[in-house]
Amino acid sequence: MIRGGVVLVTAAFSVIFLKKKLYTHHYLGCLTVMIGIGIVGSSNYIFPEAGASPNETWALLLLLLSLLFNGVFFVSEEKIF
Repeated sequence: MIRGGVVLVTAAFSVIFLKKKLYTHHYLGCLTVMIGIGIVGSSNYIFPEAGASPNETWALLLLLLSLLFNGVFFVSEEKIF
């Protein structure tokens, strides 16, 4: 579910690199995605598991790195096409 954050990264990169203008419905969509990601991301802290692995930090960092790469990929693909 947190991989849905690629929507936010792509929207930000589109504004920064492609100089696109986002409209109200784009911002509402991004807000909805942020709320969903916030709920899913905070569920681990609300309902902690007994045997949580210390590798969760690395997993989160790798997930954020993959979101950045996906965002760059989608924006570069849009620029090319």
